[in-house]
Amino acid sequence: MKKKIIKVKKYGRLSDTLTLDPAWQITYEPEESKVALKAKVNVPVAFHFKNDENYTDTIISGSSTKLYKIDRKYTTKIDFTPALSVGLTYAPVSKFRFNLGAKFKVPTFGWTIETTKHRNSSDGSLTAAGVDKDVTWDFKTADGKIELGTGFTWLISQNITFDAHWNLGNLLDNFKIDFSAGNIWDKLGQFIGNDIGFLLSVKL
Repeated sequence: MKKKIIKVKKYGRLSDTLTLDPAWQITYEPEESKVALKAKVNVPVAFHFKNDENYTDTIISGSSTKLYKIDRKYTTKIDFTPALSVGLTYAPVSKFRFNLGAKFKVPTFGWTIETTKHRNSSDGSLTAAGVDKDVTWDFKTADGKIELGTGFTWLISQNITFDAHWNLGNLLDNFKIDFSAGNIWDKLGQFIGNDIGFLLSVKL
C-alpha cells in the first residue's frame, strides 16, 4: 500500500513594522551671555502591518487543493511616542558651567485599523457579508513621565576636564512614595535618586 504524502502551505501572510524617528533641535545662545538653552523634540512613529494568510494549499500525493481563508483580516497599527528634551547651561566663569536637563515623555497615542473581508473559500471572492472595518483609538497616559538631571563641567586646564552628573529620576513615580512605611532615609533616597556619576577626561 502506497503511503500518502501530505503537504500544507499557507500563502499571503504578512507581518512587518516600519519605524520613523523625525527630530527637531533648536539652540539659543546669545553672544556674550552666560546662559545657553537647547531643546529637542522627537516624534517617533511606528507603522505595524499584519495580514492573515490568503489561502492554504494542501497537496496530497501530488494533488493540490486550494482553500481561501473565509474571514481574512488586515491590521494596520500606528503608534506615536513623542518626547521633549530641554537643556540649560549657566557659566558664571569661562572654565566652569552648571548643567540642567529635563526630558518630558508625554503619553503615547495611536490607532488601530482592522479590516475583515468575508469571502468564499472556493475562489476568495467576497460574500454578501462584504467587508467590516473597525478603528480603535489608543491613548496610554501611564507612559507619561518627567526625568531631570543636573551637574557641572569644570575645565581644569586645556587638556583636563572634570564632569559630574546627578540623575534626579522619574519625578512622577517618586511623587507616589509612601513615607508612612519603611525607613524614611530609604524613601528620601528614592526621591532624590542615587545615580551620581563623575568623569575625568585627560587629553594627551
